[in-house]
Amino acid sequence: MKNRRKSRELALQVLFQDEFQLGLDYKESLANFEAAFSEQPENFQYAEFLLNGVKQNQDEIDQKIESYSQHWKLDRMSLLDKSILRIASFELIYCKEDVAPSVVINEAIEIAKTYSATESKGFVNGILDKIAKSL
Repeated sequence: MKNRRKSRELALQVLFQDEFQLGLDYKESLANFEAAFSEQPENFQYAEFLLNGVKQNQDEIDQKIESYSQHWKLDRMSLLDKSILRIASFELIYCKEDVAPSVVINEAIEIAKTYSATESKGFVNGILDKIAKSL
């Protein structure tokens, strides 16, 4: 797949939306995005893969994020940063053979630069680097 960043951005949008609408059917939400935007079908397929993975493993992913974020609980993190971290952590932990850790971390930093606060890139980088080194 050539453009996984778009897939990651789509997954980020759905996860972010889920923070405001608890119990959101993320497959339905992703289908709404697909109907509204003209993207390559494989972008939606990989986004759905990421969302499935995050949702199925969220407890473990959240535990990893919290254990490597000094003095930061998940409920104190920005919703965008938390969603970015969840997606990237899923890829780091469960997709080791498919995506190099450096690519996952770089993509998460670039997405944080685009969508989150200025200091988020360093925050995201620090946590993901620790998770990657622990694996």
